[in-house]
Order: sequence, then C-alpha cells, then structure tokens
Amino acid sequence: MGRPPSSSLTELAKQQFYEPNTDRSANPIIREQWLAAGELDRSPRGWKSVGPSFMGLGYHPSAPLPRVDRATTLGMHMVDKGLGWEHHNIEYVPFPRGYKDWGIEVLKHHNFHLMGQEDRADFIYGAIYCSLGDYSASPALLRALLETWNSHTNTFVFPCGERTITLLDLHKMAGLPVDGDFYEEYVPSRRELEPSLLIYPNFLLDLLNTWDELAVGDEVKFSTWCDHFYNKEKSLISFSTVCEERMFVAAFIALWLCCFVVVGSGPHIRRGVLVMAAWMALGRQFSLAPPALCSLYYSLRLISMHPIGPAYTNRAWPVHFVIGWMGLYLRKVFGNMGKRAHLPVYKHKYSAERPSMTNTMCRTPDHFSPEGAHDFFHKRTNIAWHPYEFTNLKGIRQLERTFIISIRRGMLPWRRGGSKHDLCIAEPYHPDRVAQQFRFDQVIPFLPLPSLYTMDDVGIAYAYWEHLLRPAQDEEYTIPDSSRSGRFSVAWTEWWVTFIKPFASVWPALRSGNASGRVSYAERKEKYAQHNSHLSTRKICQGDFLAVREVAVECHEQRIAYVTAVAEKRKNALMRILRVYLDPKAPQIQMPPSVQPALQPSHSSQRDQAAGSSSSCPLLIDNPSAQERMADNQVNIGCDSGAKRRSSQVTSTQEDETPAAKRKLQCADEVVTTDFATDFVPPVNATTSGVGHVATSSVVGYPDLDDFEDDAAAYCIAARDGTCPPSLPFAQPFVDIAGFDGGYVPFPSHIGQAIPSVDGLNDDLVTSFINDFEQPSAVPSSNAGTLVAAATTGMEAIDAIFLDAVDKAVEEALKGLDTMSLRDPARCQQLEDLSNKLPVSISGVLRVKEMLVQLVTLSRHLQLAQGEFERNTKQKELEVSQIMQEQENQAAICMNAAQEIKTIKERRLEKEQLVTSLAAQLEEATCALNGLKQEEERLGNICTNQADEEKKLNDALSTAKKNLDEAASALQDKLKNLTHDAEELLISLKNWRSVPN
Repeated sequence: MGRPPSSSLTELAKQQFYEPNTDRSANPIIREQWLAAGELDRSPRGWKSVGPSFMGLGYHPSAPLPRVDRATTLGMHMVDKGLGWEHHNIEYVPFPRGYKDWGIEVLKHHNFHLMGQEDRADFIYGAIYCSLGDYSASPALLRALLETWNSHTNTFVFPCGERTITLLDLHKMAGLPVDGDFYEEYVPSRRELEPSLLIYPNFLLDLLNTWDELAVGDEVKFSTWCDHFYNKEKSLISFSTVCEERMFVAAFIALWLCCFVVVGSGPHIRRGVLVMAAWMALGRQFSLAPPALCSLYYSLRLISMHPIGPAYTNRAWPVHFVIGWMGLYLRKVFGNMGKRAHLPVYKHKYSAERPSMTNTMCRTPDHFSPEGAHDFFHKRTNIAWHPYEFTNLKGIRQLERTFIISIRRGMLPWRRGGSKHDLCIAEPYHPDRVAQQFRFDQVIPFLPLPSLYTMDDVGIAYAYWEHLLRPAQDEEYTIPDSSRSGRFSVAWTEWWVTFIKPFASVWPALRSGNASGRVSYAERKEKYAQHNSHLSTRKICQGDFLAVREVAVECHEQRIAYVTAVAEKRKNALMRILRVYLDPKAPQIQMPPSVQPALQPSHSSQRDQAAGSSSSCPLLIDNPSAQERMADNQVNIGCDSGAKRRSSQVTSTQEDETPAAKRKLQCADEVVTTDFATDFVPPVNATTSGVGHVATSSVVGYPDLDDFEDDAAAYCIAARDGTCPPSLPFAQPFVDIAGFDGGYVPFPSHIGQAIPSVDGLNDDLVTSFINDFEQPSAVPSSNAGTLVAAATTGMEAIDAIFLDAVDKAVEEALKGLDTMSLRDPARCQQLEDLSNKLPVSISGVLRVKEMLVQLVTLSRHLQLAQGEFERNTKQKELEVSQIMQEQENQAAICMNAAQEIKTIKERRLEKEQLVTSLAAQLEEATCALNGLKQEEERLGNICTNQADEEKKLNDALSTAKKNLDEAASALQDKLKNLTHDAEELLISLKNWRSVPN
C-alpha cells in the first residue's frame, strides 16, 4: 500500500537525492563520423557492404562491443509459452456520453488558453480536437503489429529494422506538447490550497471537493464526471464569474487527460490529475508527450508480458495513438474518410500545422487476413521511415526544442497519483535504435535501459524530468534537411542479422494468426491463479542508475539549494498568473519565456470577448481595448468604492469607455489597500505612441517584494531618452495624461508604499498596531448625544454618529485579538471586511481604515510566516531524523566494512600465494614455450632443406627420364635395322642353291 501523493516532486527531490547522469555514455549525441555503408539483403549472410565509407550523422559515442543481445518480442513470448489471442477485442477507451459535445463547447467558446502563442506553434487545441474523433483498425493487422513489439527496447521489430512511436510522433500526429513544466499527478495538502497563499488556482479546491462528493469507493467514473459538469447543465451553460468558467474548462481537461492523453487505472478520473487540469485551464504549459508515451509503453508492456495471454487483461489502453501511428507510417491500411458527425471545422490560426490524426480519424480500415497482415509487415515498402518533413521545425523555438528532446535517450517519467497510492512509472526511450526515423544514420544502439515501477522512490521522477528536458547543447542541435535520408552502417547490418534471428525463426508459426495457443486457455488461467504474479512495484537498484545517479551525501545540501532555487523561480512566475486571474481589472502581464504558456484569445462569440477581458491571458494583442490602453500609455486600474479587488465577475468589452486621453485613476477620495496577495498594482508595459514617457520595465507583472526594494527601474518612470527623474513623483493621487505638462508622468501614491517583509514581523510590531487601534476616537463617544442634540441639522452630528459606530465596530473586531489570534484567517477576513465597509469621506475614519489595512497586511504576513515556520520545523525534524538514521546506517556500514576488510585481507593473502605459484608456473611455461619455439624453428629448417633436396631429385629424375627415352628410341631404331638385316639373311639362306655363285 503506497502513500497518497500529497507532496510535489520538488519536495520529494529534497528528500530523495537523485540527479541527471552527465556521463557521455548516458547522453549520446548526434555527431558527424565516418561510417562504412551496409545494406540488408536476401543472401545467406543477410547483409553486404555497399560503396565506400561516407561522412554520416549518427549517435556518438559508439555502443560498447561485443554484443550478445537478441530480440524478444510478444510473438516469441506467445510461441514459447503456447499463448494465443483468445477473446481478443480492441480495447478502446470508453469515452462517456456527452464528451464530444463538451469538447466542442470548449473548443468553440472557451479556447482562450488552448491555442499557441508562438508563430506556427500550438498548445492543446489540436490535441483536444483529435480526441473528438473515432479511430478503428483491422484487428488482424493490429495483432500482427503487436506481435512485433519488443517490451525490453520499446520498439517494433520489423525485418528491415526497428521502429517506435517517438515523442516527435506524438507531437506531429496528436498535437501533444513535448516541452513545458513537469507533469505530475498529486493532491496538495489542504493548507496549500488556501487561496490567499497564491500557490494554486482558487477553484482547485472546489474541483477536489466535487471529486470527493462524486467518488464511490475512491473512484469517479468518466460518465459520472461528465454528467455532473456537462450533461445535466448543457442547456443552461452560463457563468457569472471567471472562476466558474475556468472550473468548467478544467473539469473537461481532467477528463481529456484521463481518457485520451495519459490513460491508465481504468475509466476513472484520477484525483491527482485535477492539479494539472486547473493550471492548464489558466494557460500553463506542461510537457504532456513524455507521460503520454510512458502510459502507452507501459500498456504495451502489460500486454506483452502477461502469462495467460495478450488479450487477457481486457484493459482499456491508448490504442488510438497506435492507430494514429499506423495511419502515419503504414501505407494503404485505411480507406476513405467517413462522416464526421457533429465535429466542427478545425479552426486554428495555424491550420496547416494541424495534427495528422485529424486525417486518420473516422477512416474505414482496410480488411486484412492473418496471413495478409503478417505478409504486409514483411514487405519493406509498406513501412515508411520518415513520413513528415522537418523543414517546418526550424526557426520556431518550441518546435526546435521538441525535436531536440525527441532525439534524447532517457527515461519517460509518469507520476501517477490517485486517492490512496503514489507511484512512479518510468519507461525507457531509445531514439538511438530508430535513428533513421529522424533522418540520421543507424549505428549499433546501446543496450536498453530498464523500466521502473516503484512506490518507494517516486522522487526519482524529478531527476528523470531534468535529464529529459535539460537545456540543449550546441553539439546536439542538428535538425537534418528534408532531402537527407539515413543509411545503415555495415556494423549495424551485421549486428542486426544476429539480433533478429530468434524472431525470424518464429515468424512462420505466427503467420496463421495464432488464434488459439498450444496450451489451453483454461490451463493457463488455472496456472496463473496459483502463481499470481505479473508486474509489481520494486525498489531502485544499481541497474537503474544509467540516465540518473545518486547524489553524494556531502552534496545533499547543495542539491536542496538548487532544487529550492528552481522552484522559487517557477513559483514567482506562477504567482503572477494567479494574481491577474484573481484580479480581472489588473493590467495584462507577459510571462517570461521559461514559464510562458501558449495563450490566445478567441473572438468567435461575444462570450469569448467577455471572458478575454477578465482572463489571465498575459497579452491580448487582439483585444481592442487592450491595444488602446497600450497605445495611450494609460494605467487602467479600476477602484470601485468599497469593492474587493479579488472579484472575478465577467464584464463585457462592449461597455462605453471614457476616452483614452481623459482616463484617470480615481483614487483621490479613497485609500487603495496594498494587500500583497491581491491588491498590489505593478507598473504597466506601455508603448511610446502618443506619449513621451514609458515604464522602464519591459515585462509587465506582479514583482516580488525583493524586486520592489532592489529593482528601482521597475518602479520609476523614464523619459524617452531612458533617464529617470531625480525623485519618484509618488505624491500625485491620479494620472491625467491629457492635462499633464511636465517631463514625467506621476504614478498613484499607494504604489510606492513599502510593505514590511515577513522576516521583519515580530510580536512587538503587531502589538503596537493593536494598541494604536485601542486609542480613543477623534470624537469621544460620550459626547455623541450632546452633539446630536446641539446640531441636529449639521454635518458634525452625522460625523459623530459614524465615529461612534466605527468605534464600536473596531472595539468589537479587536476583542480577544492578540499576536496569536491575528494569525487566524477568519479574524483576518473579519478585519478586511470591516476595512472595506468603512467610509472614507468622514473625517477621522480614514486613519482607522489605513490602520486596519496595515493590520490585515500584517495578519497575512503572519500567516505566511507561521506557515513557513511550520514547514521549516517539519523539514528540520525530517532532516534530523534522516541524519540520525544516516548515522545508524553509517555505523552499521562501518561494522560491515571492518568485517569485509578482515575478509578481504585473508583473501588478499590467498591471492598473493596464488599469484606466487602462478608466477612460477608462468616462468616454467615460458621456458617450455621457448624450447618449443626453438624446436619448431629447427624442424622448419629441416623441412626447408628436405624441400630443396626433393627439388633437386625431381630435376635429376626428369633428366634421367629424358635420357632414357632418347636411349630407348635409338635402341628401337637399331633393333629395327637388325631385324631388317635378319630377314634379308633368312631369305638368302632359303634360296642359297638358286642363287648363282
């Protein structure tokens, strides 16, 4: 049983010390290198070398060799274990009734924070649009594709190489942002949800309370959530405040995240998603592609490793991403486009860059038989390497960052937070195995990283995020041209033939479809019930320290300081969003690029304009009133008498406005409070058209208190030449541009008031404020009756009555108030309500109102200080406990080390003796080896001499044979002559009588 997720990753990173690994092997980069080109063929060897070496672009440094790894796919697992596809149906996510209509409502009328701000960039408008379509695929083709999935490498294994669904694919096909703030699912504590602290959006608490009300058994079904927020009220959708509207959008985003983006844990709204949804409703951009891809990889791991069969879990998973990838990379697997019932036209200012899944949705899949599906993947031309161009990525910061992050090898973290459990799922991401998908050259990849599923070390996700989203290095900033096509190195082709051999051997057995396994389904179920084990959580081991590493003990304080500094910088930027959101009349702000969300106003209806005028959108360039305010260099701040500045009532932009040249800040008859949380008014960012002086601050926003004291340039008015006035003109109560003839434009006096810092608060200071309130009023209450009787028609009697009432109200508010009760938010709210109700036109009341405002400010600072003190105390106690535990661990380590030293010493003596013995044996063997070499040389000389002698004998034999042939020929001639003479002699002897003498 894990703990509920109540701490952010930032807080966990201060307790569980991990950091990104900076070793070269953990961060391979793209670099030019000489490669020998190779190619796969159908020869018995399976590959060949082609052409000369070439200057390629591949991952560097090279992976260590030799390699003995082999492919292990789902298909191999099925053949080896005798599994089949029994009872298989494509497990689509069950979208609730009304989801599409709700999404259309959001896209049409509430898209002010869904579109991108940077040129040719989008936030989540396109991703939400993709979720409204229907996706289907041929079951046989999908099964054949899943059988090629390697859960160890998270890649598809095809005969022509590996492919995978990359981060860049999720961005191009589904529109999910790759860069942004860390995505994490957790539920903050109730104290942190206090709106006055400006830590989270104020409607987040209402969302969490709604979840609690709808929960049945700690689960809220998709249908229940959709019915509550949309189906029951869809005919009466109206909002009286911006808060209600943002909550409506945040509720939809929470449903969208759970059923389309980061799918897991069933058809339920995960409670930890609500924090992310609330921030996204205000335009904060999160990195959604990594957790989405992690959830997909994790689902494929569950399917690939189940001991009963890949279809047994019957668990909804993000199969729509796989179908979208099939439509992008596989050729001719979908038919014509069907009717998109009730879907709106894709209306985005950059419609040319819309996600590719908008072309895959509602398409009819082509039919495939099991044999045809397997043959399809066996043909190389059916699979594309790079189906989209990269030229449109260049020149756009967001898109360039997307490409750079997508080619990084690392871990994809997903902190999945529910109502009871807190866990971290981290899946390996290996772009080095699919380099050709990025138009790079393929070299031998590194060994795969291990996956992680843990409840004990959730804080490691912070280090995984840091490693993945680290700043870009110059050497890895390489976006290839569209004309480039990656090639294989000859070393990779030789390795690949060996790597894929086990999978190739089972390919014929899978071709028939494998509908039923070799082992019966019932037998497998019975066996699994006895050995109930599949995927379970584990603790971090040494093998996990590849992309990240542990922080040395002596560096823990430095690590905490770094994490704290990063969190503080992000917190300050987010507080600016919240302040403007809470105060719709405040000037619009522009956030720094590091935290700037993709925001864009919508003008499709009057409702959009109304919402835009009071939203937290940083810069409404398309808002006419905002343009007019910027052009006229006006500080447009409303100061309604007696009204809270936190009001978020939606106002219309169609109301009549005072001409720009006559606008004033009407603050002469009232005191504007300087509440740090909601009422501090910053300078505005004005243009130079029509006015001679502009604010020196280029970023309009709510500065920190430190900035108020240190950055004088952000609080003064400069002339056109950039110089500042000799003294800050804070004495003027209003700004009148039309009637002001001096060299500088004065600001309201309340902007220059200094606010005490939290560190400067103490009990004496607070007591002095309370004692000031207990002083008698300017007009004693005992004289009230006399004054009324003496001046029944004069204003003095009315003033006296008011003063008596004020005196009684103040006395009632101060009952029991001390430095401890002043820290109570309820008492603070009581004082603030009293201050807002006090009139400012009565002499003597103004001072009381000012002191109440100061007391409220002190109360809020005391609350902040108390909260900070409690946090620090808790942190110190935790640190002390950790140190004591560490001391105990160190003592145990020392004892173990002493024992190990003794054992090692004994082993060292044994090894020394063995080394001495081996040295003697080595010397003896060396002598024997030298003797054998000499004998080998002697025998070699003998063989050489024998060969020479043999050659001479062969020559003599040839000569003798020749002479013998000549002698035989002469002898034959002589024999022939003798034979002839003998024949003649015989004839003569026979006829000797007849021959005359």
